[in-house]
Amino acid sequence: MKIEVRHDIKNEKIRRILRLVGALVLVVGLAFMGYTWWFVSHSVATTGKVTAEEDRESTTSDGNKETLYYASFSYQDASGKAYTATAGNGEKTASYAVGDAVPVRYTKSNPADAKIATFGQLWLVPLVVFLVGLGIWAGGKFLRGKDEPAGA
Repeated sequence: MKIEVRHDIKNEKIRRILRLVGALVLVVGLAFMGYTWWFVSHSVATTGKVTAEEDRESTTSDGNKETLYYASFSYQDASGKAYTATAGNGEKTASYAVGDAVPVRYTKSNPADAKIATFGQLWLVPLVVFLVGLGIWAGGKFLRGKDEPAGA
């Protein structure tokens, strides 16, 4: 009987930790989404041109090496001043060729602050962080021991 009680206590601790970690990751995901929404609502749309595709080697969490590609692009603000920036998110395949036109958004208050305006560059990371947090939180909410009834 004592073993079952300890098992229940252990499961409850795991549930609480998962719910807490999940809630924290959810908050981070929501903060990323809020910043992205702010950026989009305070930015100006324009078209840029890819000037280079930089490849950077990195090491994955399991120790493997991979190459990510980062597009550098040039664009002009509303006054005609030229800027150059590099995409913040690398991609596993080179998505752009030099000379490709790309949608760009830059902030009105700081035109040098620009991003390629695609779903992947703007929203993918915040959405993935949010969904990971939701998954962790749900795991803590609905995790149960092998002998526990559903909804316990």
